[in-house]
Amino acid sequence: AVAGTFVEELEQGRTDRLHRCCRGEVQRLRNEAAHAARGPAAVVLGRAQDELLASAREAKHEVEAALAAQSASDIARVADHRAAAVMNLGITELWSLRTTEARRHLEEALSLAQQAERPYLEISCLAHLGIAGPDAGGSVLDGVHYAEQAIARAEALGWGEEAIITPALAISGVALMWLGRFDEAERRLDRA
Repeated sequence: AVAGTFVEELEQGRTDRLHRCCRGEVQRLRNEAAHAARGPAAVVLGRAQDELLASAREAKHEVEAALAAQSASDIARVADHRAAAVMNLGITELWSLRTTEARRHLEEALSLAQQAERPYLEISCLAHLGIAGPDAGGSVLDGVHYAEQAIARAEALGWGEEAIITPALAISGVALMWLGRFDEAERRLDRA
């Protein structure tokens, strides 16, 4: 189709339109080349990331709609489901590098988990906020603070050796390393 357009413009003596067509085609080819240079893996990964986020958001909306339809007596019983849904959305956003949204949803999930008295969800939210906090514009110390809260909460419940605190230990260890507190970092990372 492009070749036909070029020939038609040339036969009609419309060189100015031919030049525009050529420039447009050159730009299109440059865009395709730039797109191809990113590689098929980057394109597939980007699409998968977008689909994952869309699915997570859709699931959150479905959970919220189901919760809104609950009677007042059922709301307390299912509050932990909402906390889990919002937490999973936050974690998905975190690993999709949407850290501002992740932090907002993880903080919301933390509040919901605390209200529902679900320490397992609370610890997981705190651990992931240890990553999202600094990545969303907070300081490294914010990340350490969240991770330390997760570790302290788990230890207070006798869960100091459970896998639930592994992310918090790793986050704390890496952050402490960045702060130059190598002995503390090593202990955390060994424990993770």
